[in-house]
Order: sequence, then structure tokens, then C-alpha cells
Amino acid sequence: MAFDDPKLPRATVRGENLYVEGEEEPYFRDPEHTIWLRVDALTIFRGYESEDHPTQTGKVLRESLRGVAKLEGRDRFAVAGLKTDGKEPIELRLRPVSDTETKFHWRANIGFNMHDWEFKIEEGFWIQGYCTRQYFDDLLAAVRRGHIDNISIGMETTMWTKDKSSFVDRPRTWHVAPPIDRESTRPAFERGNISSLTWVEKFGVHPPTEKEEDMPGPKPQLIELPGRLYSMLSTLVLIGIALLVLTYLRH
Repeated sequence: MAFDDPKLPRATVRGENLYVEGEEEPYFRDPEHTIWLRVDALTIFRGYESEDHPTQTGKVLRESLRGVAKLEGRDRFAVAGLKTDGKEPIELRLRPVSDTETKFHWRANIGFNMHDWEFKIEEGFWIQGYCTRQYFDDLLAAVRRGHIDNISIGMETTMWTKDKSSFVDRPRTWHVAPPIDRESTRPAFERGNISSLTWVEKFGVHPPTEKEEDMPGPKPQLIELPGRLYSMLSTLVLIGIALLVLTYLRH
């Protein structure tokens, strides 16, 4: 982003609704709606960094699980007041926190990166989630075993929408929005609560059974002749040799 980048439209909150400059219909929140994400391309990041405390000089292990998330069903993410095509990637990171940091337990932050040519940042959504070490280590162990393709996350959020809930499976769009009552070139982030974290481990995978039409034809079989026939053939060969010898001697 540069100092002359265009600013997002201003946003204000009146009551429980969000109003974005230039749009007539307000946005609202639906904190009971669960957004489901499937996270693929799982990668474990590990490394040693300086401790956060300024008086400490040692290094501590930092770990995170990263992946590319896709919304299940027909939901999609967008930015209020900014046109997006709905195909932006969603980068998900999951990090462990201590048992004492209760305000971060199963919490998630959801945001949107604006394109930044200087720092080579592409547009896209991001989700930063947190869980305690016990659950994080359990998930890392499952990933390291190599038997899972993806993980599934269910999450309730403070994101904004214009689409009312329905018993029919209708698509709903969930927005991050500009900061309230001030100008900005970046949308504010929203919060989420991770209510479900599941995965499926696959064991004993067998190759698919060959179809009958794909199987090779029958192998040729060796035919054994009777011993008497072998004796007769040998006698005929000897007679033929004798006739050839007699014919040669006559000449």
C-alpha cells in the first residue's frame, strides 16, 4: 500500500446494523450461524525465535499449522464496500497458546490483506486461530502420521452479512468491513469462535479392484503329449536319416 492508495468508504453502526457509505441496505451479524471450512495443503512451520519478554535472551520454539481454506457449501467471503470476485484464497494459521491465556482459547481473527506491490502481498483473506497446546499437539501428531488429507473447522463469527438465514440452502456472503467512523485503506478484522475442529485419518488403503474388461487375457498353457507318440516320432526321424544316408551312398 502507498500513501495515496484509495480509501475505503466510511462505515457507521446504528443500533445493531452496519451502514457503509454508498450502500442503502445495511449489514447485520448472525453470531449463531456456523461457517464451515475445509483446510487443505497442510504444512507445519517450526523455528526458534527470541522470547517476548525484553529481559530474556534465550530462544523459544514457535510452531504453527498452515493451510489453504475453502468455505463449505455456498457461503463466501467478501469485503463490505470493496468489489471482490469471491475467488481470493483464504490462508489459515493455527497456533498454540498456554492454558493461562484463556481469552485466546479457540479464538480466531479474520481479516483481508490488500494488495501491496512494495511488500509483494497479494489480496486474500486470512484466518488466525488459537488453541491450547494439548489439542494442537494432538493435531500435529495426526498430520505427521500422514493419514489425513485435510481438516474441518466450524466457526461462529462477528462478520457482517445482508443475507437472512433460511431453511433452504441459500448462499450467504460474510463480510469484513472498514473500521467504524474513520477513514482507512484497510478493512478491520472480525473475530470468530472455533466450535469444531475435526479430521479423518485413513488407514489400510487398498488399490482399486481391476475390472473384468481391464484384466489381461488367459495365459497360454503347455500341452503335454503322450510318451508313445514321442517314441513314434523318434522312429520316423531315424528312418528319415537312414534314407538320406543310403541315397548319398548310391551317388
